[in-house]
Amino acid sequence: MTFAQRLTILREQKGLTQEELATLVNIKQPSYNAYERGKSLPSKNTQIQLAKVLKVTVDELMNGKTEPEAANVERREIEKGV
Repeated sequence: MTFAQRLTILREQKGLTQEELATLVNIKQPSYNAYERGKSLPSKNTQIQLAKVLKVTVDELMNGKTEPEAANVERREIEKGV
């Protein structure tokens, strides 16, 4: 699956339009549209903002890779202060 396909699916799962997501990450809608059409890739800062809004990691957003479950458990423990 391409970045453009992942981005489209994640956006649709959140029930957002392209314009709404572009506004949330502070970019222009035509720039966002280019990402979903596979014409360009977002900057690192925009990748981080997209990942935050879509509630995924940057790696998952950009590469489709998820963290191993052990890393997720460790991250949750850190967040809880354990």
